[in-house]
Amino acid sequence: MTEERRTIRGVEVIFPCKPYPSQFSFMDKVIQGCEKGQNCLLESPTGSGKSLALLCSALAWQTAEYAKKRQEESESEHLKSKECCCKQKQSTKEVLDTSEDDKVNFSTNLIIPDSNISVNVVRGQIAHQQANVIVNTTSTNLQLNYGAVSQSLLCVGGPLLQKECNQKYPEGVNIGDVAVTSGGSLKCDVIFHGALPQWKDAGSLTILQTFMKNCLTTANSHGYTSIAFPALGTGSLGFPRDIVAREMFSSVQEFARDNPTSSVSDVRFVVYGGDSGTTNTKSSSTIVIPESDNEDDDFKPPSIYRTPGSSRQSLSEKIKKHQSISYDTAEPGPSEMEKVEDGCCCNCGTENKQNSRKVPKIYFGTRTHKQISQIVRELKKTAYRDTRMTILASKEFTCIHPAVSKMKNKNEGCKELMDGPGCKFNDRVKKIFPHYSNLQEYGLSEAWDLEDLVHLCRQKKVCPYFSVRSFRKEIDIVFCPYNYLIDPIIRQNMEISLKDEIVILDEAHNIEDSAREGGSESFTDDQLDKAIKEIHEMIIHGIKPAEHLRLQQMVEGFMKIIQNNIDHLEQSSFDQASKVWSGYDIVVRMKEYGIGPQHKDELLKCFSAVCEDATERSVQNVRGQTVKLSSASGSTLERMFNIMDFMYRKDLKYLEDYRVAILKSTTYVSDNNTDGSWISSRNRRGGMRPVPKYVITLHFWCMNPGVAFSDLHDTRSIVLTSGTLSPMNSFESELDTPFPIKLEANHVIEDKQVWVGAMSQGPTGKPLHAVYKTMETLEFQDELGKTVLQVCQEVPHGVLCFLPSYRSLEKFIERWKNAGIYEQISKKKKIIQEPRRSDQVDFDDLLNQFYNTIHGVNDEDDEEVGKETTGALFLAVCRGKVSEGLDFADNFARAVITVGIPYPNWKDIQVGQKRMYNDKHKMSKGLLSGSEWYEIQAFRALNQALGRCIRHRKDWGLLILADERFVKQKDKYCKGLSKWVRNKVQAFTSCKQAMESISSFSKQRMKDMPIVNPDTTFIPSTPTTPGLPISRRSGLHGASTIATPITPATPLYSIFSPITPLTKDKKVSTGTSIDAQTPKGVLPKLAQPKFSTPVSKKDIPAAASTLDTIQHRLMSPTEVKKNPELTAAAKAGYV
Repeated sequence: MTEERRTIRGVEVIFPCKPYPSQFSFMDKVIQGCEKGQNCLLESPTGSGKSLALLCSALAWQTAEYAKKRQEESESEHLKSKECCCKQKQSTKEVLDTSEDDKVNFSTNLIIPDSNISVNVVRGQIAHQQANVIVNTTSTNLQLNYGAVSQSLLCVGGPLLQKECNQKYPEGVNIGDVAVTSGGSLKCDVIFHGALPQWKDAGSLTILQTFMKNCLTTANSHGYTSIAFPALGTGSLGFPRDIVAREMFSSVQEFARDNPTSSVSDVRFVVYGGDSGTTNTKSSSTIVIPESDNEDDDFKPPSIYRTPGSSRQSLSEKIKKHQSISYDTAEPGPSEMEKVEDGCCCNCGTENKQNSRKVPKIYFGTRTHKQISQIVRELKKTAYRDTRMTILASKEFTCIHPAVSKMKNKNEGCKELMDGPGCKFNDRVKKIFPHYSNLQEYGLSEAWDLEDLVHLCRQKKVCPYFSVRSFRKEIDIVFCPYNYLIDPIIRQNMEISLKDEIVILDEAHNIEDSAREGGSESFTDDQLDKAIKEIHEMIIHGIKPAEHLRLQQMVEGFMKIIQNNIDHLEQSSFDQASKVWSGYDIVVRMKEYGIGPQHKDELLKCFSAVCEDATERSVQNVRGQTVKLSSASGSTLERMFNIMDFMYRKDLKYLEDYRVAILKSTTYVSDNNTDGSWISSRNRRGGMRPVPKYVITLHFWCMNPGVAFSDLHDTRSIVLTSGTLSPMNSFESELDTPFPIKLEANHVIEDKQVWVGAMSQGPTGKPLHAVYKTMETLEFQDELGKTVLQVCQEVPHGVLCFLPSYRSLEKFIERWKNAGIYEQISKKKKIIQEPRRSDQVDFDDLLNQFYNTIHGVNDEDDEEVGKETTGALFLAVCRGKVSEGLDFADNFARAVITVGIPYPNWKDIQVGQKRMYNDKHKMSKGLLSGSEWYEIQAFRALNQALGRCIRHRKDWGLLILADERFVKQKDKYCKGLSKWVRNKVQAFTSCKQAMESISSFSKQRMKDMPIVNPDTTFIPSTPTTPGLPISRRSGLHGASTIATPITPATPLYSIFSPITPLTKDKKVSTGTSIDAQTPKGVLPKLAQPKFSTPVSKKDIPAAASTLDTIQHRLMSPTEVKKNPELTAAAKAGYV
């Protein structure tokens, strides 16, 4: 399969396959939004390849912006060069005879052993060097007004240089090749012109090495003795200086070894320096080049070189002889080594530099880190896979400190470590990863996942958390959970600025909830009490007493809101009491407590003062403990200022959008009292006995998601995408943000690939009226259990069943176990239950159990899968982990059952307040009514669950709505379903008819729609054979002659393909499709390495190379054990 190039709105987009019409429309809208600076609201059904379209279109537009920027800079340089040459009235001789400062004023002579070649590192201007050959790097079209080195040579050498280039090389020069011209007025015989690519990875380095070799070889072939090189590529091309220095020395050494009788004896590396001592006063990074070879430096030669006349020196003598050369570490542009080396080119035109085009970064947000991993896998398939990227993540995912990583509160542990002795892993960040290019040097040159980085950081003993943050100035795209972009506190802590950037939020159907949460805060009485006590201790020990006293009064003001109203709460349920105020009502009380709008600036100054003082000194109490605010209390204060900022900003504009509530709820904790447990067995679990505890919380609820979302209004463009955005108008009104560009794309599948049915009855004829009251009855629970059982009997492989809540899930499972239904289902499907809380059970382990069971269905020797088992059943919850963003392609989800409609809990006080808020502002703000909003929340969650099935164009599955409302009131309820589903719903009043239709559909699809080979038909979310990566910063087309294609030796098969055990008697030729009906024992030639048994050591690498092309889940552990060749490779560590 080859990639496709399409021009969309003047932007060339490289797509890894022929795009679907929906993908083409999708990319058109994204590019339109980025180009015009408009916001986009784009809906595309799950499994239609929207993530791939998002990445390719956004990165293609960004690549085009880089091309425009380069073109503008080139034109600007051209005009600047003309202006300078017009103003230059001096003769060439006058230019060459400039002051002594322009001549070589530093030299280190180094001789390569066993050769007659000496390497001289000099500081000066290359246009003033006297050598046989001067090397020049410029553009491929040999326009010498492009690049600082070229400009200086043109200015000093004269305009005839450009004329000779045009005449001798009208087609320009290929990257890495050498074009030879005369030296013009320069003090050289000839100039070697060449072009280098923009720095990306090892491929760019190979070009530099080739160019060096070509220059030295050409010089030798013409009998030249001396050659002068600038610091190649270290200017606007972005080559890391330390790597360039190393490779330039290495290339000379290699040339000397291969050409011991070379005519070239003097190789000169010319490093630009504007004055003695420090050559760039603006530099933020100074590199020292010593005369001795015992110090470290970019252009320090390897230890194999000899320095003539060197002898042991005292430390003071070494320091005296150090020459300082510094580099400008600013954004890519001509470095001080290449900048204005001619001594002539003035600063005219530099006033326009600040007006140069700014290429926006792309912030790509999605819901979870697991979804980010899926996005990165998509990026790896594209020509943009070498894009400079980073992934922002919490310390929960990135901390590798042996002690802190095991703590429950890693943020607290990290802060204490940083405030105390420090973290050795963080200290190494700047040393190991000073630039993004260092990350590429260590192997992460293409799209990488967070796990890849953490693994590398463990090897290098460097902190992943601070490493990913250190790259943000050099990268083009940032991946992160989208609450990092919405939540102002996280955004501030991560130092994220979204001004004029592109923000893409995938799976954005929950963005309203995230924005409301971002504008809301909650404080428990325990949190407030802890903060008051810690601040009081700071006052006692004389640490900024005035400022801390004012902050203590602020926290006490929040506490008074609770204390003065705790006795006036209204009982809302048997375990909850509450009281709610409007924003205006609560501000009146806050003014009384000294925390009103007029007090905010004063309080903020106090907070800033104590934060600055915390880093300057430390005081210990009588117990020897450092007196300071804990990170928890610091967070409490920070969140207080956050909520005051939202409520008080813009002259209380958003005050009406807030509701403040005090909630007193009951929770149950373990009783530590174990008295009497040794006497009675009934009391032996006394330590685990739950006892009630009252929790009092002060909530500041934001009813308007547009409050927090307003912080994103200064972006260039916001792109919201999901498979379930309809109705779109509600997003505009709720987020208070215009979205002029909208799209509702169709699905890419045919009607025959999906079966959608609604059932009103179960197997015994009992109604499936899936409302709250009915679902509490044993009759409904039994009827639903029998329905699920019949579906599991008719549908092969994986089945997902979604219930409205965790409470209903637990009740149903308990009832099915008591009624024997659970056991009957277990005979056909292994049952996996989604955990209520992710920290109780490893969610990934549960997923692997589900996957492995389905893989093991075709393996008779898999002891973990029963003979009657046909797959697995995942019992999950709408709005839970399983329903959001996870892929269950092909056999992993042949059917999805949804039970009822997952309305938000109508008893929830916050839900009730939101409904009343919408009713009140329906006309003034164009909002949906409270009931409309309530219903949309339910159907978006339902549609997300249904979208777990049908994950690509060649997938198929069944969507089963177990609720009679979709049968008896089809027009009313089906309109809430996704566009691609609603018109396909079949209503069944008889369970028997429904099961017959389900059985017929499943058998037919198993027969005519086998799992396909992604090499013949592109499948999103499966491996592909990528084309050439593009060079984004150096041009779209230039990289095709540079990059090396990554082509597997054999086809890659879908990770979702059911693979059967290896045998020696049956084979399938390479490229044959594998489907669900593949006879047992048949496996493509790809997975059948041929070597004898037992396997010799020399054969194991061959097995490993074959296995490397097999994807992670192709074979179950049992299958590997049954094959002796694979077992040997596994023992050797290759599997």
